[in-house]
Amino acid sequence: MPFNSFEYLFFFLPIVWLSYILLRRTRLRSVVLVTSGYVFYGWAQPWIVSLLFLSSTTDFLIGRWLDRTDRPKTRRMLLILSLIFNVGLLGVFKYSGWLFDNFNAVFTVLHVPIHLPALKPSLPPGISFYTFQSLSYIIDIYRRKLHAHPKLWEYWSFVAFFPQLFAGPIERTGHLLPQLTHPRKRIQPRMIEMGVFMIAWGLFKKLVVADNMSGIVELCRDNMALHGAGVLLALAFTFQIYADFSAYTDIARGSARLLGISLRRNFMTPYFAHNPSEFWRRWHMSLSTWIRDYVYISLGGNRYGPGRTLFNLVATMFLAGLWHGAGWFFVLWGIYHGALLCVYHVWPLDRWLERAFGKAGRVISILWMFALVTFGWVIFYLGEIGHFMRVFYPNKPGAPFVSGAQIAYGIFLFGLPLICTDWLGFRKHREFVDLWPHLTARAKVLVYLLIFYGIVIFGARESHEFIYFHF
Repeated sequence: MPFNSFEYLFFFLPIVWLSYILLRRTRLRSVVLVTSGYVFYGWAQPWIVSLLFLSSTTDFLIGRWLDRTDRPKTRRMLLILSLIFNVGLLGVFKYSGWLFDNFNAVFTVLHVPIHLPALKPSLPPGISFYTFQSLSYIIDIYRRKLHAHPKLWEYWSFVAFFPQLFAGPIERTGHLLPQLTHPRKRIQPRMIEMGVFMIAWGLFKKLVVADNMSGIVELCRDNMALHGAGVLLALAFTFQIYADFSAYTDIARGSARLLGISLRRNFMTPYFAHNPSEFWRRWHMSLSTWIRDYVYISLGGNRYGPGRTLFNLVATMFLAGLWHGAGWFFVLWGIYHGALLCVYHVWPLDRWLERAFGKAGRVISILWMFALVTFGWVIFYLGEIGHFMRVFYPNKPGAPFVSGAQIAYGIFLFGLPLICTDWLGFRKHREFVDLWPHLTARAKVLVYLLIFYGIVIFGARESHEFIYFHF
């Protein structure tokens, strides 16, 4: 059930009403949240609810057993069991077809008479997100940072909390579960006001920026043979993926606010980062902190010398790339960002530029980092070596992209709201939505009018599915 649909509106409003009525009745409220989460998740494909139920129930039982035992061998066995189950679930539905295709290709090259059957099950949306969320619960119990939760219904509501179920933010148990089990006695009007604005701003970014950029991206991809189309595609997709993903996060956080729940922020002006590590502190923050805490630190972090640190950075980003999808270009995208982290770890270009040129050096470092990130999005989006090469070596290098000037104008027009609001947030060291409480009543009315007329006049007539539903 997409956020940008009337179905979601008619689904969501009764849930808000029931949540307000049941604020002091925690058990019934948990039942409502679990039921709404399963209905929301299985709206288009009811069978995938069984995966969500199986994943959360299994980790709940393993967590209870893990918390009750002090035997090191048993605890390790339970941790490995959870890892095998959760990673195996991802492996079957997300990577099995890709792995089998690669094995068959290797067997063909080696002239081995083996052919594995084609196994390509449909990918359940959001499986990467709720699997990581549930897995962090088990790892935290194993590390003695958390006790197992005693009530299954409440744990189900944590895993199946519908606003962030499909595409995050990836929540930690210690942050989200207490809010579900001990809800606010009264939801403040300011929280409701923030929730409504987050939803409105998210819809604006989705319908006006992301969906219009999607049409530009498709037009550029259809004309990849022409000179300049690849560069415009790179710029358009850079804005599209940010607007699309952050729009989902804003709507998810706004929906949760109306239910009295505060979700973690997931973005903080990422395209104003000075270096790769800062970019990952600002982009998809719930995933980047997850892989830092559960992968990078588990591999040793920076505790074993510079060589091991560089290896851990690349290995961590390799897994981050693989998490995004089953394909070698996702892996290459992850290794590319790992290499950027290593290069800046050894040669901090942003610091050199700032020392040499002052404020101008900071601007140069931001623009250079934006260019590096944009190149990475080309790898991420295209996914095939032929398409990737045509960005730099078009088939018709002498033929200009005839719509290039118009497309460039479209990128500027639809990307301008995102650039301006992120610049304001960057100047204030916060997100644009965080500035809302500080605006005057007249300014708020003006912003709502701009959002409304922006959607009516410039909103894409054909809405597209959120990009991260595929991960």
